Amino acid sequence: MKKKSVQSENSCQSVIQTNYDIIKAHCGELKVKTKEGVHSTIIIQIPNFYLR
Repeated sequence: MKKKSVQSENSCQSVIQTNYDIIKAHCGELKVKTKEGVHSTIIIQIPNFYLR
């Protein structure tokens, strides 16, 4: 198993948190679907207020 450095993990968490904050500020949603050891799918949904 590959070992992650704490700095790398914290950096990744920081980026994810920043993206989540931006998505929420635009009334959006962030969903993550994971198959451990296979892949992860990240779904970002942001409403388009201009179409209403």
